[in-house]
Amino acid sequence: MLHLRTLLIALWVLVLAGCAQTYIPPGPKADLQAMAQPDIRAGFEAKPSSPFPASVALVRVQGSGYANHRVRQNGGLAGSGRYSVMLVREVEQEAQFEFFGKLPQVAGVVTLNRLLVPAQLNDDKDIRQAASRLQADLVFLYTFATEFFDITSTSPAPWPPSPSASDRRSGSMSSPPPPPC
Repeated sequence: MLHLRTLLIALWVLVLAGCAQTYIPPGPKADLQAMAQPDIRAGFEAKPSSPFPASVALVRVQGSGYANHRVRQNGGLAGSGRYSVMLVREVEQEAQFEFFGKLPQVAGVVTLNRLLVPAQLNDDKDIRQAASRLQADLVFLYTFATEFFDITSTSPAPWPPSPSASDRRSGSMSSPPPPPC
């Protein structure tokens, strides 16, 4: 019985060894890195430069010419150009800033002040330079889509005037005949 068992194991090893052939391709592998365009390849090769945990500058920006009563009253805008930086917190609450600062991998939260914001703001580089003076590792830019309107103003009447209900009932306004069926 022992010889039969040894024989079966030896036979099984030979069968497995015979099936363990390797595949030798007829040519070299395709270099997928060479196929990628240089700018895409550079993007994949880039490594994050920000250390974690990182300090974050929270910066609210609004379009050029943004103004309302609270902003005018408190002098809450800095910079001009393509956009302005909001210095006054209109809807943001301190608890929200504290929550952001307690997120994982966030070392702290800072905001910009009037002394750091350049007079002319044309792109995000201007904000990043200001945030770098506070040693902020990352910049979190946000904005609110807003539209102000004056409810006391009146708009001009549409022309031509639309028929009133009394004109339609009396039939004083002529209307074209209905289309044939």
